[in-house]
Amino acid sequence: MVMALSMSKRDAVPPEEFSTSTTGRKRARKGTSSSIESNGPMIDSEREAWDRVKGLLRKVQDKDRQLKDSMNLLMDVQCQLQESVHKFEDFKSDFEIPAMSLVRIDKHKRKLGKKLSMDERRAVKHLHEVCVLEKLNGKYVATGSPILRTSLYLGMSPKTISDVLDEKGLVQVN
Repeated sequence: MVMALSMSKRDAVPPEEFSTSTTGRKRARKGTSSSIESNGPMIDSEREAWDRVKGLLRKVQDKDRQLKDSMNLLMDVQCQLQESVHKFEDFKSDFEIPAMSLVRIDKHKRKLGKKLSMDERRAVKHLHEVCVLEKLNGKYVATGSPILRTSLYLGMSPKTISDVLDEKGLVQVN
């Protein structure tokens, strides 16, 4: 067995598989394992060594198949991941509010002196957050101040917007 492990690449083919051509060079014959054993008697230690070599070759081939299967599986997972990323990007872009998509409300003006309802306050806070995000994302907008943009969109005074945001703690008065 030690002899089988210390053999060089040229000696890896059993001696029965060699034939000598007319030029005197040794050339390996392609044959089956049955032809190896039938050509001549082998010593038990040689047979065990070659059986061990064949077993190791089978293990290498099995590992090679497993590696190919794993690589194919990895490629499938990468494709699924890329599809998921594209779907997520499409999904995310559906919820982004493009610049200048909000419409100013002129038709439904509030009566002066009336307090805002809770729904109106929530809408003002949400629209202010959208305006802040537009500013942070570098959208080209008419005004740089999110409070002014919110007041333009809703048709309310900047003071009313500031009062609603002060309750939430978003605006700090200096």
